Amino acid sequence: MLFLIPAAVLFVVFGIGFAYERRLVRNGVYLFLACLFLVGGLLMWLATYSESAAAVVLIVLALLIPLTTLALAVFLVLNGVTMLRREGRRLANVLSLAAGVGIIGFVVLRGIAGTIGWAPLEVTMDATGKVIGYVSVLFACFLLYSLVYGAFPHRRRVDFIVVLGSGLIGSRVPPLLASRLDKGLAEFRAQQEKGREPVLVTSGGQGPGEDVPEARAMADHLIANGAPPERILVEDRSRSTEENLRFSAAIMREHRPEHRALVVTNNFHVMRAARIARKEGVNAQVIGSPTARYFWPSATIREFVAVFLAHRVVNFGCAGCSSSAPCSPRSETRNGAVRPRAPPRHGNRASFRSAVPGTGAARTSGPSARRTVAAAAGAPNRIATRHAPLPLTRCSRRSCDAQRRSRPRRGAVVPRTSHRIGALLLLTALVAGCSAGPSQRPAVAYRDAEQPVAPRPAPPDRHRCRGSARPRAAR
Repeated sequence: MLFLIPAAVLFVVFGIGFAYERRLVRNGVYLFLACLFLVGGLLMWLATYSESAAAVVLIVLALLIPLTTLALAVFLVLNGVTMLRREGRRLANVLSLAAGVGIIGFVVLRGIAGTIGWAPLEVTMDATGKVIGYVSVLFACFLLYSLVYGAFPHRRRVDFIVVLGSGLIGSRVPPLLASRLDKGLAEFRAQQEKGREPVLVTSGGQGPGEDVPEARAMADHLIANGAPPERILVEDRSRSTEENLRFSAAIMREHRPEHRALVVTNNFHVMRAARIARKEGVNAQVIGSPTARYFWPSATIREFVAVFLAHRVVNFGCAGCSSSAPCSPRSETRNGAVRPRAPPRHGNRASFRSAVPGTGAARTSGPSARRTVAAAAGAPNRIATRHAPLPLTRCSRRSCDAQRRSRPRRGAVVPRTSHRIGALLLLTALVAGCSAGPSQRPAVAYRDAEQPVAPRPAPPDRHRCRGSARPRAAR
């Protein structure tokens, strides 16, 4: 019940958001979190009947994470090679290859950092891992909701069917665009079978390397496949998806002010096209046509990057704050050496003097007194040996001050390198106009959090050396 109640609440929130406005991208976050809590609730329910079965399922899920990551990296690399061989060397065609190489490189560097124990590399990998984890969760939400939105059937009556362009090869319609046109023509005929008379709108201007406007070639393709010419409208001025929907909406309002439309694109482009349609105020839902399997991964990554940058205010801020959170119990000293935090120190120099004969009044209680007495008696005490007094020496005031200044203060801690990396990422977002406003850095518990931080020791007497246990004689 601990996980099933949040899962039920999130499913209700997702249902309300989907019924109100299914084109909202944040619906995918609600759905992903609801599924996550549902899996946790099912595991807890299984544990009530058989703890061993729940443990086996949990171990299998834990093992699937690294195996899936490795398989995904290999698949993306192979897909990137296929994209470059079939589609040419363009930036948009290397996204899957770059993602696969990036995953493999991160895993290798993370293993090297854990092996050699080099602090700068470790904290850099920690910060990078947090950013990658945040982006991976968002990508999972985007991919899950894209599949759900694209698979949801559309049964309402529509007045217009808008087919978005994707580019020509000279004057020829390529297979990617032909898939959209075939899907739009199939929806047009399905509406006619229900006694409706929608209008087809082809949208696309003339780009570089194209002999004719894209919308004209699309209209010719529809007519050649049996579409009536009088039921086709042409929009031939747009150069992007935003202009496709904006100019098509103006044409639809001229013919019918109150209308409902259906936008046809490829399945990888459905979620971003739906978001843009909502932004442009177009009363339309989006459906997708099939895409070649080798083309789908790179195209999906490209669409996710576009949606991620569209919400860069929140995303850059969250990524910067998550990467700046402390993630290791180790701290750096002033000279760059890395060591664990110092254990708590009890007592002070006065208690030491009171415990050693001849240095002050006798003291019979206190942890510091017990340790120092044991050390004076020669007992094999590790802590007492660590805090053994320095030799009693006498020196001038100038030499004592120089020795105190040159020796690094005990327990001095400099800012973590991961903090600097996170601050740099957040500062970059602020300079780019992507500030997400003030946000509190998430707290991460250290492994030695049960040990209190050592109090700052009192400054020594100016008339005594740092290691001296006896005050100087009065002049």
